[in-house]
Amino acid sequence: MIYTKLNLKKKLKMKTKRKLMLLTLIIAHFMIFLDSSILPVALPTIQRLFHSSMEQLQWMINSYLLAIAILAALSGKISDIFGHRKIFLLSLVVFGFFSFLCAISQDNLQLIISRFCQGIGAALMVSSALPLIVECFEEKIRGKIIGIIVSAASLGFTMGPLVGGFFSQYLSWHYIFLINIPIAIIGVIVGFISIPKSIKLNEKIDFKGAISFIIAVSCLTIALMQGKTFGWGSLTTILLFFFFVCFALILYFSDKKAKHPFIDFSIFKNVTFLCALIALCTISIARIMAMYWVIYFQNVLEFTPTYAGILEMISAIPMLFFSAYVGKFCDKYGSRRSIITGQIVTILSFLLLIFCLPRGNIILLSISLLFFGVGVVFIKIASFSSGLSSVSSNKRGIAGGLLNSFNNLGSSFGVAVLGAVFLNSQFKFFTSNLKKNPDTQNIDPNVFEGLLSKTTKALNALKTLPSSIQAEIKTAMKTSYSYGINLSNLIAAFIIALALFVIFYLFKPKKKKEKIPYKKKPKDQV
Repeated sequence: MIYTKLNLKKKLKMKTKRKLMLLTLIIAHFMIFLDSSILPVALPTIQRLFHSSMEQLQWMINSYLLAIAILAALSGKISDIFGHRKIFLLSLVVFGFFSFLCAISQDNLQLIISRFCQGIGAALMVSSALPLIVECFEEKIRGKIIGIIVSAASLGFTMGPLVGGFFSQYLSWHYIFLINIPIAIIGVIVGFISIPKSIKLNEKIDFKGAISFIIAVSCLTIALMQGKTFGWGSLTTILLFFFFVCFALILYFSDKKAKHPFIDFSIFKNVTFLCALIALCTISIARIMAMYWVIYFQNVLEFTPTYAGILEMISAIPMLFFSAYVGKFCDKYGSRRSIITGQIVTILSFLLLIFCLPRGNIILLSISLLFFGVGVVFIKIASFSSGLSSVSSNKRGIAGGLLNSFNNLGSSFGVAVLGAVFLNSQFKFFTSNLKKNPDTQNIDPNVFEGLLSKTTKALNALKTLPSSIQAEIKTAMKTSYSYGINLSNLIAAFIIALALFVIFYLFKPKKKKEKIPYKKKPKDQV
């Protein structure tokens, strides 16, 4: 009898700990995904206060994405070596601490550096969370646990634009980061109590491959993002591209010889996995346009931050409500059809946005943003499903790491590539408009950077001009923004179309072998 009571107490204690552990994982994922979508809405407000250039605004987003992209695979190995519990709790501390530093930043550089360090915390958290689920929950309930966590992450991502817009308009942009601190503290306390000690594995890190990967990706990103500032033909830009090629080659040849390669290149021979990777990477590139849309809503269409946040939230709603239905569609019709369906819907949404963005039609904007969100969900779910299913069980860990890395890498490259297209095209269009007019042809276009966000420097430069010319410059700036964002939308749609073409021809469904019916020979032939 005493033995039974002790067993019951132990079971109750274990159940309570598991519930608390699930709460910690929910808190962590909600916070990470909330933070990934909360900042873009506040960028025009930050630009006005910090007198930021568009390149600096891009770095506020991309420093975070770049940190996750370059450290996602490496942090997985670190988590295995030092223990998943220790790294997970450390990641919450790092994320919370640098969220506080983001909130108290006094200039652009401080915010960019703090965002990068915040990204390190996010990379450590994501890489250690899944192994904890595998370690601490039985296989029969693991799917349910992952489903709950994905729902929490989707809720955080969906709420981000609305919360960011509300804080920017009614309180202060600082609260965008301050909100993370109590969430992180609760996560650390509950996690410390509930998460059991993890087994440390004797893993080896391919430092040569890891360093080569970090340098190659960083050089390419900096070259693309700073090309306008440095000059596309300048020695600095050329050297950055040169170093990217050199370290990419070092990574490839060193990992082919390494016993424990940082990237197992043999997995790319699997056509299904390669197609899933292409689909995932390209949609991550295209999806970064959402950052520019929310700036456009405020600067050109003159929506309030809250209103812009509500509009942006429409594109995130399908992740929260349609994921389960998309999963069923994928199971029924296959990953290939699901990816192609998602890509067609995404291309249509971009074409509709190109038509309706300059007009500011709310109904059409809402429909196109909803379509875009549906397309993203289709592609992401089908890509992860087909990518992981196409490899053998002993390579699924490597495959999952690569899919996550390239997902984040795509977002980082999206900011760099589409940002470069937007900034360069917008600036050239604005400059050409000024030169066409005899009254403005001698004015330096650089002094009006941040004019639509109402930075002090740009407004002071505008005040020195006659009122008729002021109106012309404002119109020229808005027109150039429309030109830049629509060209970027067109490029994003072209990238998805290119991926669609590749997947349509490479990712072919397996043909079922026809069974030849056995015919009995006539008796006279036997």
